Amino acid sequence: MPDEASLRDHAIRTFGDPDRAHIWLARPTTALEGRRPEDLLNHEAGRQKVLLLLTRIDHGLAS
Repeated sequence: MPDEASLRDHAIRTFGDPDRAHIWLARPTTALEGRRPEDLLNHEAGRQKVLLLLTRIDHGLAS
């Protein structure tokens, strides 16, 4: 399971820019039941959800 720093790096790669990644991490999303991705990075289950969502975005399956 990736750690918080790895997921932040993944978000930067996904969005192509650190600022865009930061905005995405800080904004609530319906894909995470209205929660902010950054609020889920402090525990393994939350990191798994963020990883899954980033992977879906990478493949054009979610936003």
